Amino acid sequence: MAKSYVKKIDGTVRLFINDKQVPSCAYTTYFDERNHYEAFTKAGYDLYSVTFAFASRSLNSTTAFTPYEKGIFDKENEPDFSIVDEAVAKVLRVNPNAYIFPRVFMAMPEWWCEQNPEEIIIAPCGEKREMLFSDAFRKQGDIFLKALIDHVKNSSYAENIIGYHLADGDTEEWFHHCRQGGVCENAKKYFFRFLDEKYPDEDLPRELPDMKKLCVEGKIEDKLLTRYLEFSNTAVADSIAHFAKTVKEVTNFEQTVGTFYGYITEICSPLPGDVALHQIIDCPYIDFFCSPNSYVKTRALGIDWGDSLPFASLREHGKIYFSECDIRTSLSDYINNCRPGADKTNSYYGDIWRGPKTVKGSVAAMRKAFAHQITRGNSLWWFDMWGGWYDHPRYMSEAKRCRRLFEKHDYMQYSVKTDIAVFVDGKLYQYQGMSHRSARSQCDIRNSLGNSGLAFDLYLLDDFKARYKDYKAIILPTAVSSPELEEAKALCKQAGIPMLCSSMEKWEFTPKELREFAKSAKAHVFCESDDVILFGNSLLAIHTASSGKKEIKLPKKALIKNVCSNAKPFVSDKIVLDMKKHETLIFTLKNT
Repeated sequence: MAKSYVKKIDGTVRLFINDKQVPSCAYTTYFDERNHYEAFTKAGYDLYSVTFAFASRSLNSTTAFTPYEKGIFDKENEPDFSIVDEAVAKVLRVNPNAYIFPRVFMAMPEWWCEQNPEEIIIAPCGEKREMLFSDAFRKQGDIFLKALIDHVKNSSYAENIIGYHLADGDTEEWFHHCRQGGVCENAKKYFFRFLDEKYPDEDLPRELPDMKKLCVEGKIEDKLLTRYLEFSNTAVADSIAHFAKTVKEVTNFEQTVGTFYGYITEICSPLPGDVALHQIIDCPYIDFFCSPNSYVKTRALGIDWGDSLPFASLREHGKIYFSECDIRTSLSDYINNCRPGADKTNSYYGDIWRGPKTVKGSVAAMRKAFAHQITRGNSLWWFDMWGGWYDHPRYMSEAKRCRRLFEKHDYMQYSVKTDIAVFVDGKLYQYQGMSHRSARSQCDIRNSLGNSGLAFDLYLLDDFKARYKDYKAIILPTAVSSPELEEAKALCKQAGIPMLCSSMEKWEFTPKELREFAKSAKAHVFCESDDVILFGNSLLAIHTASSGKKEIKLPKKALIKNVCSNAKPFVSDKIVLDMKKHETLIFTLKNT
């Protein structure tokens, strides 16, 4: 059995396999009959994920779509581990030395749902699905996980498996199958138990809350509702921690475990159940958290696709942020054109499922995506969702460049700190009403910052006291107040640190307004145009929102190298470019 772990080095959390640091960029696909394992192996990739499921259930609880035609435990007492063997074999036939972290969709089979009617919820597509906080689900999930890992341990490919990516819920991202807080009659016993255990002195009615009371401006005043929102999110987080512990124990604490969870700055609603990151960010059984690239404005070019999780807090707490770069290209196509008949309800049509029309635009998108991750110290995998998305020499050249930077780049060769920190309230979901646009303030600030020409770190408010004094300027984008938020403001005032705060009256800030704030705080502004500037780990990238002359000012002189061209390195404290709209360039920076 291969051994893997994560470790913070020079402020970045790295992946180690058999005590050797490896570049944490990978490749995977849902439709493995259309895989490009060979092309990625030739590009230097040794890290892969494969996807399989406990049961052939719907991936999307609304459309009933699933890429999983067979599940390991579809038949009671007749597990079919050939599904696992075949998925792994397709990688190893091309790359026998590959390291693989399988994504395990922990969907309960139909037979289990029929046998456990008090542990299920009805999905919008009409299917009976496991409640994500069900005790019976946790018990059965443990049984399935142990059987799977036992099979892997005794397989010929045991040394190729380095850990497990645990997934469940709607779209595998631990969203309640109903996307409405998991509210149902079956949830009552778990909610009431939560109240008895955590709030025994509160005299609250033993009933489910009126979810319509979520639609208020400002703070939610209904205590029963706030307690239910806390329960429906933290209970999902507890299930993830439970399963992560099971995997750690079965693998003798020698393999990495990760999960989708905590999309605080992407999904600004408590109803999916995904936002109690504070509950498990310090969980010793979880090594990495992950999310797709932001879907804001359907992945348009000319804007940054911001982080769904507070990446600086993950780094602070010793966790890897694995970003799922499911980047559409000119080769991306609709499901039924890739696997005929898979999209039975014809739901997956629209611009979001197609990429830029040109190779040039697709290259700019891929390059921007990996520049965003590496400048923040994040990890990534290319998610070739329906297969064939990157089957072009230019796209593979970008994938190769990405891996080479992850492996060869010296993150510490340009010693400049980030001036601005953004602190988001990870518990906001418990008391923020949803009827006012300010409910999206923590997402909106991220989107504006992406085109502001400013570098910033993104934290949970929980980490404020530990880190705020390290920055020249603080942004607090939470519109509804809390004692923790007011304490943070007071500490900033006491320390004389300029801060920008959201409110119910002012929750949106333009890129220009953010630049003006930065200048007033004497924080560094890289450029005056509304282009995407990505800076960190001795790298700088620009993705243009418009064509024309671009002038990027550096905090100090550097030896500058354009890694996307053969141009000679030069020494300067600025980079002057004439660029076309929606281009992306990446530069390495070294101290002079």
